[in-house]
Amino acid sequence: MDDMIESRLEVCADHPKQQNIFFLEKMLLEAGFPYYFNFWDDLRPTPYNQEGGDPEKDIDWDNYHFIIELEHGAGMPFPLMSIELDSEGNLILMDAREAADAMTLPENLNDVAVFYEGLTPERAMEIIEKFFDSL
Repeated sequence: MDDMIESRLEVCADHPKQQNIFFLEKMLLEAGFPYYFNFWDDLRPTPYNQEGGDPEKDIDWDNYHFIIELEHGAGMPFPLMSIELDSEGNLILMDAREAADAMTLPENLNDVAVFYEGLTPERAMEIIEKFFDSL
């Protein structure tokens, strides 16, 4: 598992603004928390590309929308928690638990969800650990 984690970090070595989300993914892997990271899904093999994507050729690192989702269950219109990058490479964590409890429509999510901006991977992980402890 350690080799897999390190190889995932190597992918972002030349992309400092995006490294925080990969460091957070490393922490999620080490903690064993379930998550979805769109980056890896977009690079997975397909019937037309058996080898899978190349992160340097197939990803526009400056414009790609990196997002990690936590607890996006079947039939749920949005995840209970998600993490994205801001333009400076800091993490933005969206906590949508109250929105889910209030049965908020996705188009009204930004009005109800709680946003934590400018986070380091360590601070985001503290919030995520509390989230999983509360389940």
